Amino acid sequence: MLDLEEERTTETISAMLASLHMVKAGAGRPDLLLGAAMDRLEAQLGAMRLTSNTPACEDIAEALPHLCRYVLIGREDHRRMSCALTDTSLVLDRRKARLVLRIAREMVEVALECSEYDDDVRVLLARRPGGILLQIEHPAPRSMPPRGARRRLRFARRLAAPEQGVIRVKDRGEKALLLLSMPLPSHSQTSAV
Repeated sequence: MLDLEEERTTETISAMLASLHMVKAGAGRPDLLLGAAMDRLEAQLGAMRLTSNTPACEDIAEALPHLCRYVLIGREDHRRMSCALTDTSLVLDRRKARLVLRIAREMVEVALECSEYDDDVRVLLARRPGGILLQIEHPAPRSMPPRGARRRLRFARRLAAPEQGVIRVKDRGEKALLLLSMPLPSHSQTSAV
């Protein structure tokens, strides 16, 4: 049986998923609905103790890909963008779950800003085993995201261990590829207290 804290978090997640269904149905402003849901969930995670056995952790992991996807779909023209958060089966403890949410929020904002900067920019937000990858493709060689996006990239990198965040720029023929590879802290670094 869920204790009171877990029950509240489950209610928060349910509210977030309800917002997602509203977005899919075309009701309301997606950025406002999901932004408020993210704020509630993040605050709830910060106020409670979660263990790897807490059912809410699995729900959070399951909700993340939908969260990122529909935030993107709800803003501007999503047809030129690709957003995928995969491999979310990793069990999350409280701190890691909060970190993933914060990183995901920054990644989504970077993707949005880059898409507004150039309609031809393609963005891939992907969850890799043990980390998160943001891939931004520009049609012009060596092109970089706008200043605000670069600032967010630096901030997102600092959310993880500074020595682990890596930003690289690659040229692939006529395209420039900006990669932000961000390993998540190990379980020992983020075990719930």
